Amino acid sequence: MDVFNFLKNSFRLYVGNNSSLKYIDKNVSWFQAIIVGFVIGQIFSLIFILLSESFASGIFMWIVGVFVSALLVGLGIYIFIGFIHLLYKWLGGQAKFVDTIKFSSSVGILSGIVYGIFEILRELFVPVIKVSSGIFGFSGAEVTESVYQMTPFYIFLILVVLAFAIWSIVTQIKVLAKVHKISNLRSLGVFCLSILIFVLIVLLIFIIGAMLFSSSLFF
Repeated sequence: MDVFNFLKNSFRLYVGNNSSLKYIDKNVSWFQAIIVGFVIGQIFSLIFILLSESFASGIFMWIVGVFVSALLVGLGIYIFIGFIHLLYKWLGGQAKFVDTIKFSSSVGILSGIVYGIFEILRELFVPVIKVSSGIFGFSGAEVTESVYQMTPFYIFLILVVLAFAIWSIVTQIKVLAKVHKISNLRSLGVFCLSILIFVLIVLLIFIIGAMLFSSSLFF
C-alpha cells in the first residue's frame, strides 16, 4: 500500500471525490486503514505528552497509552462500528462489515490529525491558570485545578475544531451512504438512531446507578 496516496485520497473524501472512494476500495484493506490512523494518532499523542511531561515519564505514559489505545480501538471496532454497521444493514445497506470499518477509519484519519494539531497548539500557545474547585472534605483545604485560559486564540481554535467536527460527520454520513448504496437521508437516519440509542443507554445506566446508590443508603 502507498501510504502517501492513501492519505491523499482519504483527505479528498471530504470534498466528495468519487475517484478517491474507488481508490481506497481497491487498494486499501480495512486493517491497513486502521493501522495508518492508529500510528498517526500515536505520533500526535507522543508529541503532546513530551510537551507537557518530562522525557522519561512522558515516554512511559506514551507506551502505556499505546497499549490502552490499541485495546480501545479493538473494542471500538467490534462494538461501536459493528453497531453502526448493523443499523446500516437494517436500513438497507449492502456493504460488508470490513467496508464499513475501512471507510469509517479512512474518514477519521483527517479528523485525528486536526484534533492532534489542536492539542499541540493549545499546549504551546494557550496559557494555563489555576482555579479553585472548592473545599476538600473536613480538612478545609482549598482544591485547585489547572485549566486553559479562554483567550481569543483558544476560542478560535475551539470554533475551528467544532466546525471541522461537523464537516467530518457530514462526510462520514455521505461516504457510508455511497459505500452501502443507500440515500444520504437513510445514512443520516443511522447517525441519529445511533446517537439516540447511545443517549438512552447512558440514561439507563445513570438511572440504575442512582437506584443502587439510593438503596444502599438504607442498609
